[in-house]
Formats: sequence, C-alpha cells, structure tokens
Amino acid sequence: KKVVVVGGGPAGLEAARVSAHRGHEVVLFEAAKELGGQIRLAQRATWRRDLGNVADWLASEVLLLGVRVELNCHASSEEVLAERPDVVIVAAGGVPDDLGFEGPNVVSVWDVLSMQAKVGKRVLVYDDHGKHQAPSCAEYLAQAGCEVELVTPDRNVAQGMGALNWPIFLRNLYRAGVTLTPDLRLESIAPSATSDGAGGGSVVVGLRNEYSGSLAHRTVDTVVVEHGTAPCTEVFDELRPLSSNDGVLDLDALLAA
Repeated sequence: KKVVVVGGGPAGLEAARVSAHRGHEVVLFEAAKELGGQIRLAQRATWRRDLGNVADWLASEVLLLGVRVELNCHASSEEVLAERPDVVIVAAGGVPDDLGFEGPNVVSVWDVLSMQAKVGKRVLVYDDHGKHQAPSCAEYLAQAGCEVELVTPDRNVAQGMGALNWPIFLRNLYRAGVTLTPDLRLESIAPSATSDGAGGGSVVVGLRNEYSGSLAHRTVDTVVVEHGTAPCTEVFDELRPLSSNDGVLDLDALLAA
C-alpha cells in the first residue's frame, strides 16, 4: 500500500519507519527544513541536547528504508491526495498557544529556542504548562546572561514534570540565578512608559495571585509565554470526510497489518 505521513516529528517518523519496514511505499511531508519536530527545540536547552539522538536515529532509519521525504513542505490536503494514498497518517503537531497575549515584547519558548526572537536583558518566563518547556527556556536564557524570573500559577515550578527530571531542573535554575515564583497567573501585558511600541523599551506585566487575589507587577524587556501547543488539525479535518474510518484508528487492525 501507499502511505502518506504528514509531519516529521517523532510520531510521524516512527509511523513512517514502521510502515516502510512492513513493506509499504511511504511519503513523508515535513514543514520544517529538518526532521525531528519539537525534539530539535528541546535539544537546544542545555543538558537535554542528547534528545537529538532520538530524532537523528529515526531520520536515518526512514531514509535507510527508502521513505521519500519532502522537507520545507507544509502539505495541504490537495498535495496529500495528489499522491493517491491508501493510508494517510496525520502527525502534524501544533503551534505554541500564546493565551492571546501578543506584541513585539511577547514571544514563545519555540521562538527563543529556535533563536528567532530578540530577547532583552530582563525576561519573565510565564509557565502555564508545568512541564519541561518553560524551565528549559529559563535555564537557556539565564545561561545566555539574561535576568530571568520563572512564574507559574501552580503551587510550585514544574508541577507536571516527572520525578526524575524536576530535581535536575531546579538545581540548574537555582545555580543560574533564576527567580522562581509560584501562585501567580498572567493577567496583562502593557507597554511601559519607556516602550516605543515596536519592541524597544519594556513592558509592565500584571500577575494575579491565585489565592489572595492581589495584583503584582513586573517591568521586564521580554515576556515568554508557555501554554502548551495548539494542534494543527487543518489537513486532518479536510481529509476526515473522505476516509473509510472517519479518522479513528483501529488498533487491532493496525497491529495485524
């Protein structure tokens, strides 16, 4: 059968690898210039660089198995259908969820780790996710010489992180001089009196205490917002009506294939 995979992150790569290993003809579309997805961002954050080995191995395997890889291709449903596939696997990942906060002084963890954002000296990293993304970014920025405060509405930093990882993150964050602040929810970001409205100057950040209701303010140069990922479902939504399974995976049939 001919299998088209949309997305070259770990999930898409593994789907392509297994499909090719089972003898199917596989085409993989990836929007970025390299395979690996979010692992490529995670590996740039200091001690997590070895994560890149996972993406390197998967990428080498799909090429070894003869998968046709199309990089820099934000595949549309038309491009997928043009391949006349028997099976389509959508693993398109997502984009950062910015909670609706926008502006030249507001960036995402992705922007920072991909080195696409200009970051000022004073940085507030807001973590409404609780896993590794925001602490990784905070550590990365602190090691780059920024003054960093990591703020979360949770009762402690990295609340959703596994027990083997958070002690390492906390040790590194404290050593790097990062200020850790729990119990505060991001409420507003407004230009300061020195802001020029184009990313120059600073912004005033409003933070509401989850328990007392009191409002605190910080004046910083850059705000990094981490609120997880909003899924990219456009291709899936467009192809689902054309599918024989209504987009729902039959695990028993997959394992038997």
